[in-house]
Amino acid sequence: MANHSIKAKLISLTAATILTAGCGVSQQKTVTASQRHGPADAANDSNDSLKTADRTGASKADVPSGNANAPTAVTPTSLPTSEPPPSPQLPPPAYTFAAVGYSGNLITSRDGVTWSTPITEPLGPYGDNNYTFRNVCAGPGRIVAVGGGTQVAGTDWYARIYVTTDGTTWTKAFSDLGNWLGGCAYQNGLYLIVGGGARYLTSTDGLNWQVHSQIPFKTGDNPGGVFPQMRGVAAGNGVFVAWGDRGLFATTTDGTDWVVTHPIDDDPAAITNVRFVHDRFVAKMNGQVTTSRDGKTWTTPNGPSPLGTVWVDGKFYVSSNSSGIQTSSTTDFVNWTTAAANVAPGVIAYGQGKFVGFYGYSPQKSYYSTDGATWTVGSTSFSPSSITSLIYVQIPKPNE
Repeated sequence: MANHSIKAKLISLTAATILTAGCGVSQQKTVTASQRHGPADAANDSNDSLKTADRTGASKADVPSGNANAPTAVTPTSLPTSEPPPSPQLPPPAYTFAAVGYSGNLITSRDGVTWSTPITEPLGPYGDNNYTFRNVCAGPGRIVAVGGGTQVAGTDWYARIYVTTDGTTWTKAFSDLGNWLGGCAYQNGLYLIVGGGARYLTSTDGLNWQVHSQIPFKTGDNPGGVFPQMRGVAAGNGVFVAWGDRGLFATTTDGTDWVVTHPIDDDPAAITNVRFVHDRFVAKMNGQVTTSRDGKTWTTPNGPSPLGTVWVDGKFYVSSNSSGIQTSSTTDFVNWTTAAANVAPGVIAYGQGKFVGFYGYSPQKSYYSTDGATWTVGSTSFSPSSITSLIYVQIPKPNE
């Protein structure tokens, strides 16, 4: 019993001694910090103490060897340290709707209902001005808007490229006195823009642009010396498909080597309004929908003439002036069902569980729908009809 009592006392004494030593270290740190004027100074004190201990060899404190109850020396490297701060947690990816159009319209919406305030500029001749925007596309973390025009008849046409990384602040990335720009697309690290006079531009970052003189058409492709006007370009499945006035049609895989698949010949069956949707190109030809996987071979099933097309939950939704919004769940565009007969957005996109589009004339209004059948007027109206392009894209939120 006596031995047990002595051991208990020794254990108690040792624990108390170690606890007191620990409190002493803690108290000294507190006093040192309080003599300074802020948490940064306190942190410096702590760092200085560790550095000094390393230099003076305090880890080798002399301890009388005959004192079995003396606390074991603690080296600085074994002192309790705070856990490293956790890595910053980035917010989930943000998405936005982006739309562009005449009169300098560069607008965005996080929810497809409430839109940013559009820029309003007086229209120039032909309904165009310096700040007309005809198309919008997106690459990694960047939205690109293209357009241009003229203020005075007979003067030079201006080209404009504006970019945004947050959906709020737009920056001019390019402008010159060349012809206007009509369409843009991004694929596999390359931005491609086409426009008036069949000239085109390429970029790998959306900020620095290389100007190319003209898509290399043959002499016979330009009857009467009429400049070919390229209205748009779409990208998908490794190919860019560019289309223009009077039946002009060309493809490229690298933005350099072009294949003219259809010359200018005023063909009424010209392919226009080309978009890449889901896994194929969708376009309008001879008043009907036409599709292609590679941009070269096209199939024209019995379907509506598309203004805009989206793919949602296994169905293609096609907006058409003649038949409203039609859907097809087949892969060959043969069987169609009317989703909404009285609404035909000129441009349409889908995101965040809703369809979004712009429809009407003087004023044009934004609409949205959760099922493609019942549509609600959004918060913004435009006069006259001015929105020419609409996309839904992932970009960072402002200040993120």
